Amino acid sequence: MHETPEREAEFVGSKRIKFRGIARVPLDSISFSDTFITQVPTIDRNDVHQLKNTFLSGESFRYDEKNYISALVHADQLDEALDNAKLDRQALVRKPDKMTYPILRFPVGYTLCGLQGQHRILAGREVLLEDDMWWTVRLYVQEEHSNSKDVLDGEKFRMIRICQIYERSNEEKRWWAGLTYTMQKDFKQLIKHTGFMREVDGLIQIPGLWSSVKMGVLRRLFVLKCDEELIHYLRHINAIWHQIASHLGKDIWAIDDATVEYLQLRAPGISSTDRRAVSVAMESGQLFPLLVDPHKRARLLASILDIQALIPTIQTFFDNLLYLEPCSKVMKGLLSPKSRLTVRRSFEAAFSNPLDHFVEEAEGVFRIGHSGPDDILMSSYKQLWLYSMRHFPEMVGMAPKKENGQPNPQVKEPNSWFWYNFAAMAKRLGFETAKSKEILSTNPDVTIARKVLLEARPQDCYYFDEEQLNLYTRQISEMLATAKRRTSFDNHSKEIVSKYREARSHRSGRPYEDSHVVDKRLLFLPIISKKWPLGECKEVTSYFVKKDFFTSFFDIGYEDRRYLANSYDTMSDGASLAIYRNTVSLESYQTGVADYAVNQNGEISEHKSTGDSVTGVVQESRQHSGHKMNSAKVYHFGLLRKNERKLSMRVLEKRKKMIERVMKQSATQRLQRKKRYRRLNHK
Repeated sequence: MHETPEREAEFVGSKRIKFRGIARVPLDSISFSDTFITQVPTIDRNDVHQLKNTFLSGESFRYDEKNYISALVHADQLDEALDNAKLDRQALVRKPDKMTYPILRFPVGYTLCGLQGQHRILAGREVLLEDDMWWTVRLYVQEEHSNSKDVLDGEKFRMIRICQIYERSNEEKRWWAGLTYTMQKDFKQLIKHTGFMREVDGLIQIPGLWSSVKMGVLRRLFVLKCDEELIHYLRHINAIWHQIASHLGKDIWAIDDATVEYLQLRAPGISSTDRRAVSVAMESGQLFPLLVDPHKRARLLASILDIQALIPTIQTFFDNLLYLEPCSKVMKGLLSPKSRLTVRRSFEAAFSNPLDHFVEEAEGVFRIGHSGPDDILMSSYKQLWLYSMRHFPEMVGMAPKKENGQPNPQVKEPNSWFWYNFAAMAKRLGFETAKSKEILSTNPDVTIARKVLLEARPQDCYYFDEEQLNLYTRQISEMLATAKRRTSFDNHSKEIVSKYREARSHRSGRPYEDSHVVDKRLLFLPIISKKWPLGECKEVTSYFVKKDFFTSFFDIGYEDRRYLANSYDTMSDGASLAIYRNTVSLESYQTGVADYAVNQNGEISEHKSTGDSVTGVVQESRQHSGHKMNSAKVYHFGLLRKNERKLSMRVLEKRKKMIERVMKQSATQRLQRKKRYRRLNHK
């Protein structure tokens, strides 16, 4: 991020520009010769003439948002004009009927500093009637900083940090004095975190990023224990705003709060709607009103329109913690509550490189990938986070947001089946902790069955005999075990084209109920790691919002794509007859695993193993030499539940016959080669 020179530090530290609202202002009260403007544009009479013709062709040109101009006004003069008009400050920010904004008249001799739109004002003076000379103006106030209570928390933190960077200890003490004891404690704890501050300091010089931030949620940062993920998001904010600020140079202070608010959570490089809105706002002067150089504005606009992500801010960072929080609770459910490590460090410590490296491509459908151990660790770790994003409502008692016009979503009690599935998936991916072992030592069907029986009647009025309770629990758990898993493959990239347009107000924070149900089928690493396949689309979809959330907290780059490119689909015929299906390790709890070994002679033997191995999965033991396979192959076929045993045995018989046929063909081919070799030798 551009660093402000020392000579500009006094301005950056002592003043900021704040948007106050929109009003109709007499043309006589607008001037373009204020010393605040570093470069007053030259007047082009051709432009003025074209604007005159445009204005004469229609009567609503002053009500068109793209024709508004921006101007700077002193706070005292603005308050006086409001008092004379008997209006409060809120009148300037309310959306009026038919765009008839209130008219403000300023004292004789006082003029607003016009920031942009000089040609529009000159054309207006030539076409408007004498008693109707006014224009629609966006009003900005140049405020002096003070320690007053109306300064928001984010601005206080920014000022304290600027004083520390530029070693202004006396001013720093005054800012600390205006904070409560709790806020002082939170600020000091954050400042001590060098990882956070390395990224935060890159954003300090942009005043518009901090004006609306409420720092009371700082405590949430410290309890999440997701330092690496939070730093990655801050780095993401730095990258986006560095792309914007690189065209401003020393004018970085021109990024005002209204510009930041307008740009945040728009994706102009993806959505044609956002692209058009940003272009119109830049043309009208609504964005960066303090920047008057047309060449800089053109380069700045081109840079913004190239951003293919939701533009993040400090505010969206704190908003998205509301989504990260329930997901982190799911992740910490497999860890010791006494651990002082971050979530990532804890899972790194619990990781052991598995024999087969799984990638979940749909709910319960896995494939095998081959890559370096570091890639495997991080890809596996991200898959657990994606599981938590899909299933947090069923695991931690926190619901998605309420949809407009619908009842509040039901807060569900933690479901032991999802926790068992999560622990089993973690073990399959190479993570094993004391808590995950504890979860896997129980049968979730038994837990659910017992809970159903005990909660069906008030326990203070009814009870079961212990023998009856155990009998009924076993019977219900056996019924639950007969449920058949749905296999879903409707999450291919073509399905990413979603009709679920996400309004800008819905693009941060915890997801809304309907979009969560629809989009969770797409929250898998092979899908979310793909680059956005559609180029420019009309609207930002709810899936794109979730993808952006994930990629803001986690790095999806070359390593993930290389890892996924080296994996192969275990649901295809090219997977050496191996079919991987997630049966949630629960099936190994209920049945053993049948192992079929094929030796070099083509003989097939069968034996039973316990359910402690990777379960519900067809495995193929391989000895790699490049990509070649050893001739001795062992196939482990996971049996299905008891009521499906007949069907599963039929499938296994077919596979055995197919293996025998292949081996027989191989033996026949070897015999034919031997005969040809003998004939050649005989000749």
